[in-house]
Amino acid sequence: MGANPAATLGATEDDVIEPVSSVAKKPTKPDESRAEAAGRAAASAEALSALINLGYAHGDAAQAVATAAAEAPGAGTSAVIKAALRLLAPKG
Repeated sequence: MGANPAATLGATEDDVIEPVSSVAKKPTKPDESRAEAAGRAAASAEALSALINLGYAHGDAAQAVATAAAEAPGAGTSAVIKAALRLLAPKG
């Protein structure tokens, strides 16, 4: 048969290779928090789309939506839109 692959790399058959399962795994979040994150992302995306459709520049709308969503993490689409519109309103 052919040469031992370990021998070609300078290793012997007695060398120990750590099992893959010893690598620390990142803890996963519960499904509820994933659903909440998906809901927040959907609300932000819908709010951004609404503001762009109203004629706001993409950058201005994105900044306003990000700020509004950060100030009220559990807010729905309409609340994010209202808060973003308040941020975009002319000051004076």
